[in-house]
Amino acid sequence: MNIEINSGDNLNQKLLKLEKRVNDLEDKLARTKRQLNESHREFKGAFDDPAIGMMRFSPEGYILKANDYVCKMLGYSIDELKQKGYKDITHPDDLEESLLSAYKIINRKVSFDHVEKRYLKKDGTVAWILLSYSMLFDKHQQPMYYVAHVQDITERKNTEVALQASENRFALFMNNLPGAAFIKNHKGQYIYINQFLKQYYRKINPDGILGLTDWDIYPDDYCEQYNKNSNLAMTKGRAMTFVETTPGGDWQHYWLTCRFPILLKNKSPLMGCLRLDTTDLVNAEKKLKLNEWELKKHAENLKEVNTALKVLLDHRGQERIQLEQGMLKNLSKLVFPYLEKLKNNDLDSTQNAFLDIALSNLENIISPLSAKLLTWESKLTPTELDITNLIRHGNTTDTISELLHVSTTTVAFHRRNIRLKLGLKNKKVNLMTHLRTI
Repeated sequence: MNIEINSGDNLNQKLLKLEKRVNDLEDKLARTKRQLNESHREFKGAFDDPAIGMMRFSPEGYILKANDYVCKMLGYSIDELKQKGYKDITHPDDLEESLLSAYKIINRKVSFDHVEKRYLKKDGTVAWILLSYSMLFDKHQQPMYYVAHVQDITERKNTEVALQASENRFALFMNNLPGAAFIKNHKGQYIYINQFLKQYYRKINPDGILGLTDWDIYPDDYCEQYNKNSNLAMTKGRAMTFVETTPGGDWQHYWLTCRFPILLKNKSPLMGCLRLDTTDLVNAEKKLKLNEWELKKHAENLKEVNTALKVLLDHRGQERIQLEQGMLKNLSKLVFPYLEKLKNNDLDSTQNAFLDIALSNLENIISPLSAKLLTWESKLTPTELDITNLIRHGNTTDTISELLHVSTTTVAFHRRNIRLKLGLKNKKVNLMTHLRTI
């Protein structure tokens, strides 16, 4: 303490100056003590505040003091905590970052720091905390202790972890869909697209489409289609399915599209959409329909060919029957009578033998034809044979009636008898067609 006293002052004046200076110092000391006590009370009040945790650490990292908030959070008593250092309660994965932060503070790289880290509780579980701390230095600028504010953020962190896990599952699901998925806001702007759609739109707009509308991407007629479908789903208030198209150069891209409103509390609704690419399926259906049409045309052509072939076979059958009948009649009228006459002439035994052989051979040749042609004819009367011949040539009952000068009733009677003798009674077989085949 320096007190200036001039040599010219008398003793009383010197004493008065000295007393005044002492009084000033005492007043200053008293004020300093009051301020210190007030600061101590404030610090103690803050330290004992149950709403937030406070701790003191030595420069070496040992716990010097902790309030009830910290003790309850970690499950330790204050005496137990004082036996530990911050390394003992810090999660191993966070220790390196904690040491680096403490190094920066004690070496005055920073005056304070905020760190989110994990503390290990007494029961082995983890508490997430927000640690805000600084170092107090003495008058010689030597470190005294760390003062730390500790806030338990475990619930917030668990919520964040759960939210992140949910977002990861959502992204995993959406990005592995075999189709497109997107969400639009009430202005029609894309606010979310999945990985499938990112790849698809990269060909259209390499810079991405978030924030754009359909009108920024597609021709107007496509946009009107999408807007109409979205408005319908929004008006109905439920998911609705549509078949939509997108342009692709010279071809159309087909999508089975489900549009659905996403209703939010006190906010404008969003429009969600899922799309499955059905282009290959649609093209396959078109090809199938074309093949079916071509097959139908081939079937119709084949039917016509079959009809023509059937008519041709009928004609060939009739010609064959007529040829066989003609040959049989010619043999019967032009050959056999003369052979019989020759047989009645005076022939020697050798000639008779040769003639018998010739007749026998001819009969063997014509016997199959006779059996086929005459077996059914032998069952018919002469009138029925005439009617049969007319029917085979396509004449109707009325025409036959006129040609034979008999009534249609008589013709119908003979037709029934003919069907009966040919085994066609109660069978759905055309008599003319049957006669042409025998």
